[in-house]
Amino acid sequence: MAEEILVNGAGEILKLLTSKAIDEIKLVKGVKKEVEKLEAVAKKIQEVIEDAEKKQVDDVSVRQWLQDLKDVAYWAEDILDEITYESLRRQVETHGRLKNKVRDFFSRFNPLVFRIKMAHKIKDVNLKLGEIEKQKQRFKFDVNPALPLASSSSRANRETGSLVDDSEVFGRKDDKSKIVEMLLAKRNVEDALSVIPIVGFGGLGKTTLAQLVYNDVELQGKYDLKMWVYVSETFDVKKVLKDMLDSISKTKFEVSSLDVMQTSLRDELNKKTFLLVLDDMWNDSQLSDKWDALRMCFKFAAHQGSRVMVTTRSREVASTVGTLPTYDLQVLLSDDCWNLFEKRVFSFGGPEKTHKLEAIGRRIVEKCAGVPLALKALGGVMHSKHGEKEWVDVQNSSIWAISDADKKIMSVLKLSFDSLAPPLKQCFLYCSIIPKGIVIEKAWMVQLWMAEGLLGSLKRTESMENIGNEYFKCLCLNSLFQDAKKNKFGAIETFKIHDLVYDLITSISGIGCLFLKTSETLIDVSKTHWLGLHFDEPRIPKALHQAKKLRSFSACGANYEAVDEDFDDLLLNFLSLRVLELSFAGIKLLPASIGKLKHLRFLDVSSTRIEELPKSVTCLYNLQTLRMKNCDNLKVLPRDLRKLINLRHLEVDISGEWREMPKGIGQLTCLQTLPVFQVGHNDDDGCTLAELEHLNLLRGQLGIYDLDNVKNVRYAEKANLKAKKDLYTLSLEWDRDEGDEEDGTNSDKLNDGDVLEALQPPFDLKELWVNRFRGSRFPRWIQNSSALRGLVDIYFQSCSRCVFLPSFGKLPSLKTLYINDMRNVKRFGGAWNEGMDNPKVEIVEEVGNSDMAEIMFPSLKSMYLVNMPNLEEWLEPMTVTSFPILETLIIKDCLKLRITPSSFPSLKTLQFQPITSGIAVQSLTKNLTSLTHLYVDDCLHLKSLPEELLLNNRFLYELTLKGCPEFEGFLPKESHTHGGSSFSSSVFIPNEGLGALQLLDIRQCPKFHVMPNTLPSLSHLVLINSNNHFMGWVSSKVTSLTYLWIEDIPDMLSLPSELLKNNKLLKELGICKCPQLQEVDEKSVLQSFNRLVGLVVQGCHGLKSLNVQGLDSLKTVEITKCKGLNSFPEGVSLLPHLYRLRIGELWEEELHYFPFPTTERGHFLSLRHLEIRDSPNMKSPPHQLQQLIRLKTLLIENFYGVTELPEWIGNLASLEYLGIWTCANLTHLSSMEAMRRLTSLGSLEIKNCPLLKEKCERGGQEWPKISHIQNIKIVDGVIPR
Repeated sequence: MAEEILVNGAGEILKLLTSKAIDEIKLVKGVKKEVEKLEAVAKKIQEVIEDAEKKQVDDVSVRQWLQDLKDVAYWAEDILDEITYESLRRQVETHGRLKNKVRDFFSRFNPLVFRIKMAHKIKDVNLKLGEIEKQKQRFKFDVNPALPLASSSSRANRETGSLVDDSEVFGRKDDKSKIVEMLLAKRNVEDALSVIPIVGFGGLGKTTLAQLVYNDVELQGKYDLKMWVYVSETFDVKKVLKDMLDSISKTKFEVSSLDVMQTSLRDELNKKTFLLVLDDMWNDSQLSDKWDALRMCFKFAAHQGSRVMVTTRSREVASTVGTLPTYDLQVLLSDDCWNLFEKRVFSFGGPEKTHKLEAIGRRIVEKCAGVPLALKALGGVMHSKHGEKEWVDVQNSSIWAISDADKKIMSVLKLSFDSLAPPLKQCFLYCSIIPKGIVIEKAWMVQLWMAEGLLGSLKRTESMENIGNEYFKCLCLNSLFQDAKKNKFGAIETFKIHDLVYDLITSISGIGCLFLKTSETLIDVSKTHWLGLHFDEPRIPKALHQAKKLRSFSACGANYEAVDEDFDDLLLNFLSLRVLELSFAGIKLLPASIGKLKHLRFLDVSSTRIEELPKSVTCLYNLQTLRMKNCDNLKVLPRDLRKLINLRHLEVDISGEWREMPKGIGQLTCLQTLPVFQVGHNDDDGCTLAELEHLNLLRGQLGIYDLDNVKNVRYAEKANLKAKKDLYTLSLEWDRDEGDEEDGTNSDKLNDGDVLEALQPPFDLKELWVNRFRGSRFPRWIQNSSALRGLVDIYFQSCSRCVFLPSFGKLPSLKTLYINDMRNVKRFGGAWNEGMDNPKVEIVEEVGNSDMAEIMFPSLKSMYLVNMPNLEEWLEPMTVTSFPILETLIIKDCLKLRITPSSFPSLKTLQFQPITSGIAVQSLTKNLTSLTHLYVDDCLHLKSLPEELLLNNRFLYELTLKGCPEFEGFLPKESHTHGGSSFSSSVFIPNEGLGALQLLDIRQCPKFHVMPNTLPSLSHLVLINSNNHFMGWVSSKVTSLTYLWIEDIPDMLSLPSELLKNNKLLKELGICKCPQLQEVDEKSVLQSFNRLVGLVVQGCHGLKSLNVQGLDSLKTVEITKCKGLNSFPEGVSLLPHLYRLRIGELWEEELHYFPFPTTERGHFLSLRHLEIRDSPNMKSPPHQLQQLIRLKTLLIENFYGVTELPEWIGNLASLEYLGIWTCANLTHLSSMEAMRRLTSLGSLEIKNCPLLKEKCERGGQEWPKISHIQNIKIVDGVIPR
């Protein structure tokens, strides 16, 4: 099946050829007949492509015919592209100067000579294409057959039923409960029928989940009828109706007319409640009409309470049929994966379960990535494999090497692929050049598709980017892309490809599209067109020089930097390249020969060490995308960047040393992406704001930096930002020189206010940043509701000379307001339009809705006032309603604030840090009724908060008090005096105000003591530097803790036994910096805790012993800096579920060995992560560690006596991360043989090991031992004495 892509590819390329030929005829007048002939033959071949696509599966000769066709099609495209390039070259290089006719005549670019040359090339193509056209006669292809979505054979065994063996199902209990709850929930009377879509990719278990729900005991008797219908990819309304009638009557219903069937079903359903499952529904061009025809039966017959469940891979289907929220089914958790696999493998007749087979099996399970179908298939295969070697072979191979698993998994996953249109198949298969498992940027992916010519469209007015976005959406709807992450405005930015879906891509893409490693023996790539190469070894494979048909080349890997010198020769072999992706490749420079890649449309050197691009880059006239993000060494952008007249995306950022845009960038009128624009220092030969005038296609983000370089306001006006309607984020930033005076003596000279006034953004801008603005007033447009109707977020930072702020209150869409470092602002709000020329003049704007005119900040949800040391008054808006939906208010470092608004009807989160005025605190809090989170930080003089703050906020979920040394508690209203400084002797928190409190965090508040009757919901308690009186209260009144952290309580000798007895649901316990602590558990109460999963004991030097025996639920244990311990904590090695252990800095004696317990059979069964530290006199890490062969991460720190890593390190074959920190005398790693046995090791981190550092760098003595490791990090630092 690998060659199927050749068919799709050839067909799509032929379409591009015919459209391109028409466009280029005028340019190549001398070859008009040859171009027309090319177009005619291509159209004839296109007529049989679809039939050839089917016949190639069984006919090798057809497959070869298609391969030949694809090669010729690419050849023809290169020729036409060369003509386009020559046209662009002449357009750029002859612009503005007279042509030297004599020179041009003898030049290799002479138009006449060029036309003759191209005519011969196209004639050669036509000869070859003619031969291919003649050959098709012998295959007797059908002309333009209808292409089915998938072959019937692929669905023959997929029909489903309602029965399920729930003993074979793992990890779906919660999913089942949630859907049952949705089914049983009461709905609106008018909503007679509710439809619940269950969405997920193939093999995830949608059908199984529907079966579990269908047979759930809670639903028994709830419905008069239950029906199960398997829909499949063809939504046949008659078939669905027939299956429903069959299910009701338990007999075969004879197929009749649609009307008869609808009437029969309506009669059967009349006045009855029913549950209907429509399993495996696929998208259909007429889905909406067909669904309406089916729904018509339900509309007139369904009784209140009837429900429909639909399982589908397509979100489009879910959107069409669903009336309730879509249920997105997720992959199984790791424990459930193992349980499912284990039951299949080790059942009767299978292999004997041993520790070694279990270890291998768990690694095999990881390959299945939580997909039940893959787990079942692999489990069935492993059931017949009894030998350890067989298991190791499976572990080290791809799951697709197993034929049985291949048939079962691929037949399901491939359905989503088969249903795609040919252009989508091309885009999907192109993803095989991307490394497996990475997070992928959506815009980057679309730009790659565009560069490869995969985004053709009949709509000439539709941009390629919009087509790419539609393609991406289709692939998401088919569940082939997943984990899509959106930005705060709802646009998808990144996504992932599931590992099994990636394996599907690579299994069908064949040699035409590959991702390989240099450490592997490179296969024949002479016919490869798309190649991704990971340089895990510092060499260029010889076979790569044969890849002369490459159109896309992606290189990555830290070791690639070693092959810089060979790259020049390599590029000269890739003259057909459209894509050159070198991000994270480690290269220092690009060779000048890159200028010869005349077909290149995409170049990415992001996250490399490049300092500048060669001048020849500006000869790449076809270039559409140039990416140079995170290039810290970049000093300058290409001077002649203006020559890249097809450039659409210039992805740069402010990293690196470059600080000025090249002059003439305004000529790149195709530009859509320009996140950074640096204003030049010199108007004469620098880049001014006027360059932005004609760049009206810009979209997304635009940041304009160094606005202090603007010497003429006219340039800011010419920038015409208002016309750039597709921008959604605008950043305007000045760069204050250190010599500028804080009082702003340069303000008038620099005209900052006039510049900002001229930079009015477009109406629909979503986000505005203004940073280091040096004017004293803001422009009118900033608070104009009609000028910024779509503005959602405002961020003002370090505008330290502004005295007034705009009110912002009438901006209709504003959700976030962030004000930081506005040092001269003393007041804002009220009825003033601060920042205007006349601050006492109120502007009344017309608002369509008269009610809205009375609402200030109608959409504001989050507000931040930070570092405003002179702010005294935040005045109440002079309207009927203000801040109606404000949910988060953060006030930090506003020490003088004394007047605030008092009406925040929806406020949920309040944080102030610090505020010295009790009046301000009282004003902020007195009318709050919806608070769920309250944070009070670093209020050094605050003694109390009003009692009503708790009484009125009965849903308070979290209360945090930090760094308030004078704070004593919450006072009744009558106890407060001006400033809140007086205090009553009867301080208390009323119980009824804390019924919902679950998180209480008290830090550095030694005077705080509270005495309510009980805190019934408290589950999370942090006490740091608290008093003993408070500890006594906690012990007797708190009974539902699941998390307890106690720190810096110097007089505590033992955890109060009453505290432990009252909180047996405790899951996590931490005790830190309690130097007098002698026993953690004086009365052995902890031994009965069966839910404790995490234990931290740190800095308790008085502790002599620690026994965790019996705490079998522990998964994480950290015991450090307890110098008084006289032995290894008892019982740690026998904890059956211990997953992570961090231990060290123990024992006062200077031991020469680490008293690590035995690691023999039965000990540390589940340990996967180990950190062991601070043993200065020990010559080697404890030898017992060599038995921990399941360890995934190991950190060795502060072993000063170790000079060489032991050989047994090589036994830790499962190790994925090895950290070696602060081993000052370590000079050598383990031997080459031992280090190479760490086949799973992907990350090595060496930190503060001065004698080892240079040896482990490239070319060092130890480098050959670790060169195979993908991620190596070597960090210097100061060695502690």
